[in-house]
Amino acid sequence: MTQSEMKQAIAEDELRHPNHLYYQRCFGHQVLVVALVNTRAGDWAAYIAPVPGKDHGLEWIMVRNQGVKLPRVVAEALFPGLAKSNNWRA
Repeated sequence: MTQSEMKQAIAEDELRHPNHLYYQRCFGHQVLVVALVNTRAGDWAAYIAPVPGKDHGLEWIMVRNQGVKLPRVVAEALFPGLAKSNNWRA
Protein backbone atom coordinates (compact mmCIF):
# COMPACT_ATOMS: atom_id res chain seq x y z
CA MET A 1 0.00 0.00 0.00
CA THR A 2 1.29 3.43 -0.83
CA GLN A 3 1.09 6.26 1.67
CA SER A 4 -1.77 7.92 -0.22
CA GLU A 5 -3.66 4.60 -0.38
CA MET A 6 -3.24 4.20 3.39
CA LYS A 7 -4.55 7.72 4.03
CA GLN A 8 -7.55 7.03 1.79
CA ALA A 9 -8.24 3.72 3.55
CA ILE A 10 -8.14 5.43 6.95
CA ALA A 11 -10.56 8.13 5.80
CA GLU A 12 -12.96 5.51 4.42
CA ASP A 13 -12.70 3.46 7.61
CA GLU A 14 -13.63 6.46 9.76
CA LEU A 15 -16.79 6.93 7.69
CA ARG A 16 -17.78 3.24 7.67
CA HIS A 17 -16.92 2.49 11.30
CA PRO A 18 -17.43 5.59 13.45
CA ASN A 19 -17.80 3.39 16.55
CA HIS A 20 -14.36 1.78 16.25
CA LEU A 21 -11.35 2.71 18.33
CA TYR A 22 -7.82 1.51 17.58
CA TYR A 23 -4.85 0.96 19.88
CA GLN A 24 -1.40 -0.15 18.80
CA ARG A 25 1.86 -1.59 20.09
CA CYS A 26 5.00 -1.80 18.00
CA PHE A 27 7.85 -4.27 18.31
CA GLY A 28 11.16 -3.28 16.75
CA HIS A 29 9.62 -0.72 14.35
CA GLN A 30 8.57 -3.35 11.80
CA VAL A 31 6.03 -5.44 13.70
CA LEU A 32 2.79 -3.77 14.67
CA VAL A 33 -0.08 -5.05 16.82
CA VAL A 34 -3.43 -3.30 16.50
CA ALA A 35 -6.37 -3.74 18.86
CA LEU A 36 -9.77 -2.88 17.43
CA VAL A 37 -12.60 -1.99 19.83
CA ASN A 38 -16.18 -1.77 18.62
CA THR A 39 -17.68 0.63 21.14
CA ARG A 40 -21.24 -0.09 20.05
CA ALA A 41 -20.96 -3.86 20.47
CA GLY A 42 -18.50 -3.62 23.37
CA ASP A 43 -16.15 -6.20 21.88
CA TRP A 44 -12.55 -6.25 20.70
CA ALA A 45 -9.83 -8.24 18.95
CA ALA A 46 -6.13 -7.71 18.18
CA TYR A 47 -4.16 -8.31 14.98
CA ILE A 48 -0.45 -8.51 14.17
CA ALA A 49 1.53 -8.00 10.94
CA PRO A 50 4.89 -6.84 9.64
CA VAL A 51 4.99 -3.24 8.42
CA PRO A 52 7.58 -1.06 6.67
CA GLY A 53 8.16 0.82 9.93
CA LYS A 54 8.10 4.28 8.41
CA ASP A 55 4.81 5.68 9.77
CA HIS A 56 2.83 3.63 12.30
CA GLY A 57 0.21 6.36 12.25
CA LEU A 58 -0.68 5.14 8.76
CA GLU A 59 0.53 1.54 8.82
CA TRP A 60 -2.03 0.39 11.40
CA ILE A 61 -4.63 0.21 8.61
CA MET A 62 -2.50 -2.45 6.87
CA VAL A 63 -2.48 -4.50 10.07
CA ARG A 64 -6.22 -4.09 10.52
CA ASN A 65 -6.87 -5.20 6.93
CA GLN A 66 -4.21 -7.90 6.45
CA GLY A 67 -3.02 -8.89 9.93
CA VAL A 68 -3.40 -12.22 11.67
CA LYS A 69 -5.77 -12.29 14.64
CA LEU A 70 -3.91 -12.90 17.88
CA PRO A 71 -4.99 -15.58 20.34
CA ARG A 72 -7.02 -14.13 23.18
CA VAL A 73 -4.40 -14.82 25.87
CA VAL A 74 -1.70 -12.95 23.91
CA ALA A 75 -4.00 -10.02 23.12
CA GLU A 76 -5.04 -9.72 26.77
CA ALA A 77 -1.38 -9.65 27.86
CA LEU A 78 -0.68 -6.79 25.43
CA PHE A 79 -3.88 -4.81 26.12
CA PRO A 80 -4.99 -5.71 29.68
CA GLY A 81 -7.24 -2.66 30.03
CA LEU A 82 -9.29 -3.66 26.99
CA ALA A 83 -9.71 -7.17 28.35
CA LYS A 84 -11.17 -5.81 31.57
CA SER A 85 -13.73 -3.52 29.98
CA ASN A 86 -14.74 -5.28 26.73
CA ASN A 87 -15.78 -8.73 25.52
CA TRP A 88 -13.43 -10.74 23.30
CA ARG A 89 -14.58 -11.04 19.67
CA ALA A 90 -14.43 -14.74 18.93
